[in-house]
Amino acid sequence: MAGYFCTPEGYVLNAVVGPVSAQKLLSEAQWAVRVEDQLRGGKRDWRHDAQLVAAAHQAQAGDPVHGLLAQLPLEPLPKVQAAVFTGLGNEKIADNRYGVLTAAAGLEKANKEGLPILLVFYADATSSSSTAFDQFAPPSVRGPLRSCVVISLPIDQLAALSSLTHLPAYELAERTMPTMVLADSQGREIAPIRRDTPPGELASLLWTTINTQRFDHAQRLLEQKQPQAAKLILGLIASAPFDHPLKAGACRQWLELKAGKTVQPAPVSTERLASAGSRP
Repeated sequence: MAGYFCTPEGYVLNAVVGPVSAQKLLSEAQWAVRVEDQLRGGKRDWRHDAQLVAAAHQAQAGDPVHGLLAQLPLEPLPKVQAAVFTGLGNEKIADNRYGVLTAAAGLEKANKEGLPILLVFYADATSSSSTAFDQFAPPSVRGPLRSCVVISLPIDQLAALSSLTHLPAYELAERTMPTMVLADSQGREIAPIRRDTPPGELASLLWTTINTQRFDHAQRLLEQKQPQAAKLILGLIASAPFDHPLKAGACRQWLELKAGKTVQPAPVSTERLASAGSRP
């Protein structure tokens, strides 16, 4: 994680690396503003301004970020970014964004169709995520997965996906990879999932999530005056061969729609899922 304070033209005045306190971020922002104020007097002279910025960084003795930027004063962001992110942040820059863009498309599909999301995080782009799916062989789990959007992503690309799609932070069930997170159709976490979760327990959580998301989607369709589309989804919940907290409500709405009645949408139920669902 790195942040940059730049001039309007995109030249870097200052940077922060890694999670920092609010006071640290404020202090570095104020430092950048003070330096920028010194560059506004008279005719713009890039060489003179670069020397001034370098001297200002050198005055912050002992800070590795300022030490680096003293060597790269007032340089364009792309040139500084690589040095800060890989040198001080000890991170790798991913040139291939296919995985992130594919994941973003999956999130968009889930949001549009009201489908839950199973995120599978693995070590890095050079490793395989297939081992995370070994437990999905049992039919009890394979069935509900067909009604989820499954997204596999190297854990070190999660920050890029979050930046692109504004995902919230996730609580992981374990720090070793691969690991999984179950989220609602908008990417909000419902439960972190361990790899050793029993298939029956996982299947139960998936079906509960699926039907809760289906119910919510049907209510939104009713709000949008799309009763036939809502009836199809409610019928899936009503005909499910297992109990679900919202099954009775779905059955009632389905019967009313079948009879040609106008049905008022119920409150969205995602919050109820969070309180009723398990967290394996």
